[in-house]
Amino acid sequence: MDHIKKSIIAFLKNPTLKVIAIKGDWGVGKTHFWQNKIITKIFSDVEEKILLEKEYYSYVSLFNIENITDLKTKIYYESKSINNDNSKIKSYNHIELINQSTTISQQLQKIKIDNYLICLDDIERKSKKISLQTILGYISELKENYNNKIVIIFNENELSRHDKILLHKYKEKIIDASIEYKPSAEYNQNIIFKDHLYIEIIKKALEPMNVKNMRILKFIENNIDFFFKSLKNIYLSMEETVKLEVVSTIVFDTWLYYQTEINISLQELEDFFSYRIKLSEEKEIIRRKIINYGYHHLEEYEKEIINYLLEGYFNEEKLTLELQKLSEKKLKNQKLKTLMISWKNYGVSTTIISLEMIPIF
Repeated sequence: MDHIKKSIIAFLKNPTLKVIAIKGDWGVGKTHFWQNKIITKIFSDVEEKILLEKEYYSYVSLFNIENITDLKTKIYYESKSINNDNSKIKSYNHIELINQSTTISQQLQKIKIDNYLICLDDIERKSKKISLQTILGYISELKENYNNKIVIIFNENELSRHDKILLHKYKEKIIDASIEYKPSAEYNQNIIFKDHLYIEIIKKALEPMNVKNMRILKFIENNIDFFFKSLKNIYLSMEETVKLEVVSTIVFDTWLYYQTEINISLQELEDFFSYRIKLSEEKEIIRRKIINYGYHHLEEYEKEIINYLLEGYFNEEKLTLELQKLSEKKLKNQKLKTLMISWKNYGVSTTIISLEMIPIF
């Protein structure tokens, strides 16, 4: 993603460009990229520090912003000095502003948002009480009347039809540059699972679904770590193949719980793979699609993982017991496989061997 980083830095250093749009689907890491690849370099002292002729930086999410006064207030009170060690000194915070006299509100109206680098995120999540036209008008004011640079981050696909038309109408006047942020699934997975013990098996399990939503990936990481910490008493004795299977199961179940791509809920998974219930044609298509993702049946231990995702808790004793049974089964199968290979090498028929013939040592 170096090409995107270079494009943003070029925008920041170009005095004639004032507004840039960074667009992309929800969860793909637009804000993460901006904060970690750009902002950290602005405030760092390393050689690759990005030098800006701006006095302040302010990041504001428009989530539920209802009016321009709220937006201006947040821009001002969230700002920090770029080139000085001390943050900007402010006399009041937002709560004090609300609870004190209107004189303070009147004073706020006189504040100039000037010489700022401003990031306005979540444009599509604004309150319905404020129109996109009003927000674009304020961005135009910050651009034309003051020495500011503005970065707007949003998911264009989630804008209403009316707002899409509005954006198209005014983008030539307001937006000077535009970037479509489309990282690969592997790029985002490498960020979230960097140095993780099971990174390769996690990526393999995720591959069929092409998961790039960083929030879902983070949920997957947290759930894997949570379950293995909960199973620390039996973790060392578990067969490695069982550990890998559990990881893959947590990956799939967590993804299924949060995804919106296919019409199936986690609650329905057991019915889809019980093979006792006749599925409708539509659900049979979904089941085959899930099989193509590498999922074939529901193990007993998986019911506890599903219960945790749905209810927030699981039966640790039952999960431990089921995983112990699975470990014993895997161990017995491995011994059977080894024995069959050995007997075959001696020309002995393997048709008489059964699982019951293999003791657990």
